[in-house]
Amino acid sequence: MSEDIKLKLESYQSRLAVIKSQYDEQIKQLQVSKTAKTLARKGGAAITDLLGIGRQIGKNAASDFVSSSRKQQIEKVEVQALRSIEHLVRDLKNYLSGMSIYYKTNPSKNSEKLVQKLNSVEGKTTCKGKINHLTRILASLRSKTLIPNTELEKKVKVRRTEISEPQVEPHIFGFPLAKLLQTKENEFVEFKTTLRWDVVERRINKNLEQAVAKTIAGFMNSEGGVLLIGVDDDGVISGFEEDLNTLPKKNHDGFQLHLRQIIESRLGKVNEAFVKIRFEEQKGKDACLIYVNPSDSPVFLKSNRGEKLFPVRLGNSTKSLDVEETTSYIRKRWPM
Repeated sequence: MSEDIKLKLESYQSRLAVIKSQYDEQIKQLQVSKTAKTLARKGGAAITDLLGIGRQIGKNAASDFVSSSRKQQIEKVEVQALRSIEHLVRDLKNYLSGMSIYYKTNPSKNSEKLVQKLNSVEGKTTCKGKINHLTRILASLRSKTLIPNTELEKKVKVRRTEISEPQVEPHIFGFPLAKLLQTKENEFVEFKTTLRWDVVERRINKNLEQAVAKTIAGFMNSEGGVLLIGVDDDGVISGFEEDLNTLPKKNHDGFQLHLRQIIESRLGKVNEAFVKIRFEEQKGKDACLIYVNPSDSPVFLKSNRGEKLFPVRLGNSTKSLDVEETTSYIRKRWPM
């Protein structure tokens, strides 16, 4: 299996793992224990004693209120998870169709058959059933040797030579460094020279860290993308040695640790799961590739001043929306 296909499937598994983790955690929090029900019934009984109404009626009403509220909250969690699964399946179908992939051991199982297999997810009636079924499908795909249709690949290469500027589609997760460097900054790709070292003022600059977090949040709130650190605006690798020199652990592990700390502190720990980080070297210079999945819910950025900002990706830049724009965008992007 090619590295591109392998990384792409890993990104879908990561997205599904995030959906499952959030769903399980929210459902767990909503589970009403026997103790909670007992307390509710005792509270209802005490109130009814004061009001002089039927004790059993009060106990049952209090218990019913807890159960009804819990049911509504669970339904809301279910709807959100189902929508996220629907988006994931749609993206995976588009990817398989666009790549024209087939099993090496069974060429008859091509993209069309694999897409039909994904349609079976819709037949599962429960959210948990859909998650488990999709998990098995992704595991099955990862266990097989998937091969791109070489004839289609040739046509794609010919078509690209006719285009003056290489184009990058929205779902670029797993694209190698060389392919990304051929593009200019656009809706799905951004270059940054450093993570925190100000090359002009020759010092650590927290505003640069904020700019990195802002770009990542913008990708999460839009359709995802890739941020490359150690690459200048012209797509030339400059490396990030000066960043490493500012860290206690001066290697890739130390760099990734600090980067994830920035994401956690500025965007929230739960959103760290939408990010995949890897490093590539070219001509003796290192670049950090940050693959960002679109989020299933709004992501806010904590600024240096402690403000909460809502960034989105607009063209080749990331902009923070005002309150009115944010409300409108969220309503359209994540409809309830």
